Amino acid sequence: NGNRSSSEDVTPIKREAGDKDNDLDKENLLYSNGQCRWPGCERECPSPGAWRSHMSQEHGLNDKSTAQARVQMQIVTQLEVQLKKEKIRLAAMMKHLHPKYPNTKDERQSPEPKRFR
Repeated sequence: NGNRSSSEDVTPIKREAGDKDNDLDKENLLYSNGQCRWPGCERECPSPGAWRSHMSQEHGLNDKSTAQARVQMQIVTQLEVQLKKEKIRLAAMMKHLHPKYPNTKDERQSPEPKRFR
């Protein structure tokens, strides 16, 4: 689309060994097993360089890519709302299974055995 002058503007795919962020490299979510993983794309890219070139040409800043990013933001927002509901459901389940405070005063008494002297 002409917005980037070269593929050097893209963050490298692989980081140096020992880099603590290596396992969480965000670029790997968009490129793996020789394929572009941009939502709806899956174009074969035989090398990281071919993928960078593809990303610059096909997924640069344009109306289509911006719309796709907005859809992804909506998906993430919906998943966050669902996660919040599921966490509340889990908390309710845990409260039911492991109540902290019994309902009546008699139930609150410790069932410890009496000691005789």
